[in-house]
Amino acid sequence: MAVYMVFSLTACITASITRKKFKNTPLILAPAILWMGFTAESTGILHNQLISYHSGWIFNIYGFFFTLLFCWLIYKYLKSERRKRTARFIIAITLTVYAIRFFTLESFSDRMIYIQMLELIAYVSLSLLYMIELFKSDQPLVFKDSPHFFFILGYLFFYIVYTPLNVVFDLKLHVFSGEFYITLKGFQAYALMLMNAFFIFGFIWTRPVTQTR
Repeated sequence: MAVYMVFSLTACITASITRKKFKNTPLILAPAILWMGFTAESTGILHNQLISYHSGWIFNIYGFFFTLLFCWLIYKYLKSERRKRTARFIIAITLTVYAIRFFTLESFSDRMIYIQMLELIAYVSLSLLYMIELFKSDQPLVFKDSPHFFFILGYLFFYIVYTPLNVVFDLKLHVFSGEFYITLKGFQAYALMLMNAFFIFGFIWTRPVTQTR
C-alpha cells in the first residue's frame, strides 16, 4: 500500500473513532466523506491493476457524492446570508457541472479538463467562503474547539496545490519529461499526506463540540 494511502486510511479510522466528539455538528459527515474517498481510490487502483485503466466511472460516482456531502457540510457552517447566497450559486453550478460529468466518461470527452477545473475552483471557493466567515465572526476562533477548521483547511490546502497539477495531468503536456511528470505525481502524494495529517491532528487534538460554531 502506498504511503499516502496509509495516511488516508489512518484519517478514516481516526475520524470514525473520534466521531462522538462532533456528533451533533455537520462534521459528523467527515467519516463518510473520508471512507468514500479511500474506498474509491482503493477500488480504482485494483480496477486499473486487474481489469483495465478505464476506471473513470468509479471516480465519477465518488465525485458526485463527495460534492453533495462536502458542499452541504460547508454550507451548514455559513451564517452570513450573503455568503450563503454565494454558496448556493456555487453549489448549483457545481452540481449541474457534475451531472454532466456523471454521465460523461473522460475517454469520451475532450472537455473533461474544463469540467474538472470548474469543480476544483468551486471546492476552493466554498472553502474560502468558510474561512472568511470564520475569521469575520464576532466569536473568537478557538482552534481547540474547531475540528471542522482543520478538516476544511486540509481540503483547501490540497485543492490549491492540486488545481495547477491537474492542468498538467489532464492536458498531458508532453513538453515535460517523464522524470518531471513523476516529480509532479510526488507533489500530489505529499499534498494528500499533508491533507490527511491536518484531518488526523484536528480529530485527535481538539475537544468535543456540541454545536455548529
